[in-house]
Amino acid sequence: MQFPKFSRSTWIGVGVLALLIAAGIIYAVAAASPRQRSAVTAPVTTTASTTAPAVTTTATPSTTTATTAVRHRRRDNFTVAFYGNRRSRTRDFPEAPGLNPPFRLAWKLGDNALLEFPATIWGNNLYYIDDGATVKRVNIRTGKRIWQRHVGLLSASSPSLDVHRRELFVSVLSLTGSTIGSANGEVAALSMLSGKILWRFPVPSGTESSPMVVGNSVYFGDQGGTEYSLNARTGRENWAFQTGGSIKAGADYQGGKLFFGNYAGSFYALNARTGAEVWSASPGGEFYSTPAVAYGHVYVGNNNDYAYAFDLGTGAVAWSHNLGGYGYSGPAVADIPGLGPTVYIGSYDGYLYALNAASGASDWAAYVGGAISGSATVVDHTVYVSTVYAPGSYGFNARTGARVFHFPDGSYTTVLADRNAVFLMGNYVIYKLVPAKR
Repeated sequence: MQFPKFSRSTWIGVGVLALLIAAGIIYAVAAASPRQRSAVTAPVTTTASTTAPAVTTTATPSTTTATTAVRHRRRDNFTVAFYGNRRSRTRDFPEAPGLNPPFRLAWKLGDNALLEFPATIWGNNLYYIDDGATVKRVNIRTGKRIWQRHVGLLSASSPSLDVHRRELFVSVLSLTGSTIGSANGEVAALSMLSGKILWRFPVPSGTESSPMVVGNSVYFGDQGGTEYSLNARTGRENWAFQTGGSIKAGADYQGGKLFFGNYAGSFYALNARTGAEVWSASPGGEFYSTPAVAYGHVYVGNNNDYAYAFDLGTGAVAWSHNLGGYGYSGPAVADIPGLGPTVYIGSYDGYLYALNAASGASDWAAYVGGAISGSATVVDHTVYVSTVYAPGSYGFNARTGARVFHFPDGSYTTVLADRNAVFLMGNYVIYKLVPAKR
């Protein structure tokens, strides 16, 4: 298109007029109130919009985006760093209110080795190590594997996370053998982001003790009966404490002390900084159970068929309860509305017991039809266990003991949870279960 021609004087006049108009607009905007200025300037940013007034279009998406970002940050920071959910290993997930059966399946991920211990969580990532000593990082939303790293041939533990350093720590029973009794293991530090191995600490007797991370220290026990403290950054030994019996379980941490038992039937409290013994108790039997600390006591099962509560300060036995069978199971401890502080522990007699945390008296017992080896877990108002010889997972109302859930897979530790889902550890498959009504 050809535009009409104008003289020089005409162009000068047009320019002067344009400057006067622009000055008037600037003065009007500067003098207007903040609300008025928005009304004046908003059309400039929304001239392409034809579906809504300019002010509504710009304000609403801005508010929604900010809210969504905050929610995503909160969800992405959700962490289950240790076997047992926290350093006290109470296996209680109060961060998941309303997360109760019935469920529907969101996804499942198959594995080529037994899944004996639960995963850990950081934001949108699930980390676990299978019995074939392969560490895996999985996308929580999709169930897709992000990376995997072989660190040995035999393992039976959960990774521990140090989200500040973006590192995870794993214990390995054997680097060279894949059968029960194999030794020559290690503890290794890996990058949470890439799976790169950062350091290795050799453990000749092997270890199946799920590590505990506190500050700059990593704690674990080995098959030879030694509890260790390592520098989390370098893997160098801080101290070692010999107990005289295999240490199968992971230690709890509370108030600067570590709590754990061994296969010689002794239970210990150590100074976590120095490794010095604070107290010990020797009720006999064998401690395989990973303990839980709460309400001024440390709770633990024993293969002499008893569950124990030790006083945190002195090691005195506060109470013991006959379980009718091996107490391999690690206890879960939670404060249940209508019931109060309660210890949930499974037995090889096929029962899940709910015990009063203060006295050890039985509140209820539920039969599941097979030996319970793995730990109990409490998510909101439901307590879960699995059975070893008649595979399956069960959920019970934590207050009454009424059965509210059954799943045909699972043999050891059953579930863990974030705010949105329950992750069930089957024999060779992980299942993401979400509430059916959501």
